[in-house]
Amino acid sequence: MCRCIISGVDNNDGKKRLLCLTDKKGETPLFRAVHYGRKEAFFYLHAVLSEVRTVGDFSFCRREDGQTILHDAIIRENFDLAFQIIHLYEGIINYVDKEKDSPLHALAKKSAAFRSGSTLRGRDKIVYNCVSVKELKQERPRTEMILKDEAGSNHPKKDPTFPKFTALTKLLYRNTVGFEHGKNELTEVDLENRSNIVQEQQCLFPASYTSRFGCFLRFLCITLLFASGYGPTSIKKIQKEKEKHLWASQVLSGLLKKANMYDKKRTSRGLKSELSEEAPQKEKIKETAILVAAKHGIVEIVEKILVDFSVAITDEDEDNRNILLVAVENRHLAVYKKLLKKYPRNNVVFQKVNKKGDTALHFAATYGDHVRPWPVPGAALQMQWEIKWHEFVENTMPVHILLRTNMEGKTSKEIFSITHKALVKAGGEWLTSMATSCSVVATLIATVAFASSTIP
Repeated sequence: MCRCIISGVDNNDGKKRLLCLTDKKGETPLFRAVHYGRKEAFFYLHAVLSEVRTVGDFSFCRREDGQTILHDAIIRENFDLAFQIIHLYEGIINYVDKEKDSPLHALAKKSAAFRSGSTLRGRDKIVYNCVSVKELKQERPRTEMILKDEAGSNHPKKDPTFPKFTALTKLLYRNTVGFEHGKNELTEVDLENRSNIVQEQQCLFPASYTSRFGCFLRFLCITLLFASGYGPTSIKKIQKEKEKHLWASQVLSGLLKKANMYDKKRTSRGLKSELSEEAPQKEKIKETAILVAAKHGIVEIVEKILVDFSVAITDEDEDNRNILLVAVENRHLAVYKKLLKKYPRNNVVFQKVNKKGDTALHFAATYGDHVRPWPVPGAALQMQWEIKWHEFVENTMPVHILLRTNMEGKTSKEIFSITHKALVKAGGEWLTSMATSCSVVATLIATVAFASSTIP
């Protein structure tokens, strides 16, 4: 459809005007293609725009709220498309929207897109470690070849039926015999039928199983999984989740390679044109991506940023909270353990206080509606986990922090007693109701047992 509409326009100026048309939200056709995850349409529109747009012009990649196509692809978790956008439009990686959120900020809010946010347990975790997924690679847009063919090629088009049949035959042979056979035989077919067979080409187990013994082992594992109640649908679902985790990590690596968030000369390039004529205002401190990731418990982002930008450990929000305080306040054990492993206890990171003088131990003792609940049922179990959390943080803090008071003159234990009163009351009621329920069940069982044992 896009090709038919654009082919009706002869000159480049007309094509450019057509592709720069926007809807009520300011979204161009390219933005809409990304919004709905239409990769083929995106590649075609990109190929047309690459011929008519001027270098450095990214106006067609943004809408009125300042979000770019990269923002949108990440928000909608179209990571395969986001990966291609990073390589095709490197200039928009550091663009920010009107809320001053970069694409990295959008990714830092997607906890379910990473392994640390997964809820897989038991057998599902074993299957997760067994299945294999393919890494994303930069694709050559197939529509660029179509444009060349439309411009000066008169040779007859190939019949798509035979390549598809050949692809299916080779796919069955490859998955049955092993990875070592026909490894590169689908190259030409991939160029012409990439969108149709890319999902079918994914194999369930790592490519290291290339021997005959590996083929037998793979068959044995599949048989055991089926015998334990796992069908193709269940395995495919877990494989899809692992694929999302891998692709999100690749997008993260691509963003950090071009990130300039710790450049002293950095300006908000994404909003430069909109804000250049406005009067200077007092800028509100914006949470950096690593603080957002710590808030959502994404260990992968925190670890990767600290490796690439060690200065990120000094980042603070408006309340002067650093990564450690944010992680402790939101009960993210994995992030806290990562910081414990990376920095010694006497490091300044563990001695940081906010504007009110609260230490990490004060944040561990604070409980309220803003605190993320623990993944356990019942108020009594919540209280138990809160006690364990406070004790764990207390045992990992420097000694001189333990009795330190905040600006209100309160220690962490005093704050713990005050903020947990409601939870203690709820926990007592929960235990009472559970005891009552158990008493009723015990009475019924005793009655039935007595009646059945009575001699007539």
